[in-house]
Amino acid sequence: MLKDEFLKIEKCLSEGKIEEVLDLFEELSEKYPQDLPLKLSFADFLLKIQEPFYALEILREGLKIDSENLDLRYLLGVAQQKANRFLLAKKK
Repeated sequence: MLKDEFLKIEKCLSEGKIEEVLDLFEELSEKYPQDLPLKLSFADFLLKIQEPFYALEILREGLKIDSENLDLRYLLGVAQQKANRFLLAKKK
């Protein structure tokens, strides 16, 4: 079932339906709160649409599931770096 939802997300992405993709990820996150691959995909999507603070929120939830996951740690570092850049740019 989750596979079908990911196919729907991919289709919406290819059609440029960003808001719909965001809604789908949020719905799936509520339905499957312990699914780490889902959280990683959601965070990756958020980083691509320049939402690093929201991505950090999702990744922190992922830390509660598996704090040793290397993909999670990598995305966490990327999200922190993007968030810091955003804050620095905002100060200028």
